[in-house]
Amino acid sequence: MSWENPQSAEEALTQALVLNITAPSEQKASQITPIVEQLSEGMSEFNVNLCKSAALFEILGLNDKEFGESLAEVVNNERV
Repeated sequence: MSWENPQSAEEALTQALVLNITAPSEQKASQITPIVEQLSEGMSEFNVNLCKSAALFEILGLNDKEFGESLAEVVNNERV
């Protein structure tokens, strides 16, 4: 996943979720929440949930070596 230039709406949502979850304060998180909501509009529930999972994997530092297929790859390939 490229933090400088997301390649898809799913990557952008995943990045926004990471920022929202790791924000240093509730005030900062509340500034990101509208972006998360806007990015998830029109996305399938399945893809939103994949983005949530990918964000948690990113935060925890988990990668494809530990879990096989990378969630980032799954998120970027529409499954629905």
